[in-house]
Amino acid sequence: MSNPIETTSTTTAPDLRAVAFDLALQGFKVFPLQPKSKFPIPGISWKGLVCANEVDAWAKWSLPEFQASNIGIHCEGLIVVDLDLYKDTASDAEAWLAELDLPQTFTVQTARGGRHLYFKGPDVANSASKLAPGIDVRGVNGYVVAPGSVTPDGAYTVFEDLPLAVAPQALIDKCKAAKESQRRDEVDWGAPTSEARLLDGRAYLATAPVSIQGVGGDHTAFRVISELWDRGVSASGALDLLLEDWNQRCLPAWSDDELRGLIHHVHTYAQNNFAARASDQVFGEVVLVEDPEAVTKARSLEDPVDLWGIFPAPDLPLGALPRVLEEFALVQGEMMGADPAGLAVAALVTCAAAIDDRIQVQVKRHDPHWCESARIWAALVGSPSTKKSPILSAATAPLCRLDGQMFREWQAEVSAFLETPKDERKGRTSPAQRRLRIEDATVEAAQVVLEGSPWGILLLQDELSGFFGAMDKYSGGKGAAADRAFWLRSFNGGEYALNRVGRGTALLPNLSVCLLGGIQPEPIRKVAADAHDDGLLQRLFPIVLKPATIGRDAPSPDAVGRYSATVQRLRQMRAPLAPLPIQFDDDAQLIRRGLEEKHLHLQASEAVSRKLASHIGKYDGLFARLCLLWHCIESADPHPPRQISAATAARVAGFLHGFLLRHAAAFYGGVLGLSDDHDRLQAIAGYILARKLDRLTNRDVQRGDGTMRSIREADIRPLLEQLAALGWLERVDGARPTSQPHWLVNPAVHQKFEERARAEEARRADARAAIAEVTTGQGK
Repeated sequence: MSNPIETTSTTTAPDLRAVAFDLALQGFKVFPLQPKSKFPIPGISWKGLVCANEVDAWAKWSLPEFQASNIGIHCEGLIVVDLDLYKDTASDAEAWLAELDLPQTFTVQTARGGRHLYFKGPDVANSASKLAPGIDVRGVNGYVVAPGSVTPDGAYTVFEDLPLAVAPQALIDKCKAAKESQRRDEVDWGAPTSEARLLDGRAYLATAPVSIQGVGGDHTAFRVISELWDRGVSASGALDLLLEDWNQRCLPAWSDDELRGLIHHVHTYAQNNFAARASDQVFGEVVLVEDPEAVTKARSLEDPVDLWGIFPAPDLPLGALPRVLEEFALVQGEMMGADPAGLAVAALVTCAAAIDDRIQVQVKRHDPHWCESARIWAALVGSPSTKKSPILSAATAPLCRLDGQMFREWQAEVSAFLETPKDERKGRTSPAQRRLRIEDATVEAAQVVLEGSPWGILLLQDELSGFFGAMDKYSGGKGAAADRAFWLRSFNGGEYALNRVGRGTALLPNLSVCLLGGIQPEPIRKVAADAHDDGLLQRLFPIVLKPATIGRDAPSPDAVGRYSATVQRLRQMRAPLAPLPIQFDDDAQLIRRGLEEKHLHLQASEAVSRKLASHIGKYDGLFARLCLLWHCIESADPHPPRQISAATAARVAGFLHGFLLRHAAAFYGGVLGLSDDHDRLQAIAGYILARKLDRLTNRDVQRGDGTMRSIREADIRPLLEQLAALGWLERVDGARPTSQPHWLVNPAVHQKFEERARAEEARRADARAAIAEVTTGQGK
């Protein structure tokens, strides 16, 4: 295995993506951990992040959220011996090591002076018990922090580049014997622990330093629990002792990361060692009964989503866009007092419309049939005060000028044709209309334009509400479906056959339309509510505009001139000389595959509404289109290069997920509602706040207000699952498989939404008073 970092130094920062790739290439099952930490990513099962191969690893560490992530190695198929050679047991560990005479193998030198010895071998239990003083083993249910990972103090773990040896039978036998010994010594998890063993456990905790449970301390929470259970203390008894000790010495000083680490280790150990019993009951019943205050602090870690708030739209990020577009958006935005985000995206759509559709990118290396052109749809969403129309005019002005010139040339050709004697015009047709832009056009008129414009056109709509409303106006007996089908088809491009009674037949060489327009929040809500769920709305990138400010009247760089020149240059650009489409290079292809995996995960999330999930479903193709757009804008050659680089793909990925997706979340969450069940989720959340509940059952939901009482019993559990995903609740299963679960309320909701709770109480009181006044005349 090539060594991507120096084994003699812990000061040179490693390339984590390269290290993860190299480890996965050698067969290690790697996955991301928190940056500068040995703990998993919060809220995600670490086993679900394990990479399938080295390509998957490269793609995962290329994603913005994982670029700084430490590397974990799943110990399935491995036996990893952990030697704590920096402790007072180091001499015992060295003696044990010498006695066993283990073969040389792949070895990690930890930043604290310990050593991890890696062996190939059968799956053994992840050991909380000790093989010998100062020696643990990591097995099938555990993981180790990989070399190259960064410690909290900034040191880098290194390794000795040795072949991975097969575990000798003596080591395997010792691992099995240690686990069997632990099983014999364990007391039933729910059985009372003898007073003598409780005293022994209390004495152990009292002699340990205050930081024993702290992250990075000599003893992690995992080891503390292991020590207690090794002393014969039951699970409930161990938690009793821990809670007692936490409240006395440790809890007030703990950070959120330390609490997350503790909770993770408790659950891990319970699941690994008491799989036949419900591990959730450790926290769901024992801790809750014994010390609610400690559980309150532990459960407050997850920040609940504000179901009433407006989801903030992000500012335009710096460094992601092509420089000419970023400069135009920032300078023009300051001059106009308009949101640069709207100017940037409107400029992107304008540039996309300028690029000939015959310039294409092949999305997959071995699928020549999936090619994309730079075709983008976007909607600027905001009130009249956000300057939507001025933004659209400024961004599309260069393309409109080119279109005007093209239109005048076409008119001159038509005039020349009509002036030709009739006998010379026999067998000839009038010159086809060539355009780059249309605005107020029916489907039939757009078809005429597209017959002579195979490069694709821009449909510019100052008010998109008119675009959606016009689908019924000119549809005759067909209804709106035919118009919607035409515009849906125009998002994909390609040939389009027309067969029209009275007008003959035609074959559009390329039904391709870029769409750009503005719309206010109220009309778009009505469009979303009334429209067929055919994905027309979800094809648009929604940009939620910020309120306008006072513009600046002062000299500024000629950003508008450079932007106009770019649009003109893109219009003149032609496909590469070879007849093959543009492709992603190897590293860019890995980034694309990683995003594809992420998009599938987001679509499957229960916290994402169906409309937002449908929008994300378009991202695989839109990512390729955006990459092609970046590639062409930044190419000075009249024929763009044949390959899109990883650097371009990485910037586009960051822009797509860090900016466009967050605007989509602001639109679908703030403008349309986070979930399809948003009103019902708000009703249940308001009931929790008004009643100051710390737990919730199905019966509580059925006792709520009118909205809640109308919820069918079969729908209650999915709604509560959504609230759990949004950080409001935590599910606790019943004692029997047939029992209904109950739900613990995250105490953070009562702290975060205290003002909302008062408003909910007042609202409900007013409702009761109004009912009383109507029915008995004894209201306010």
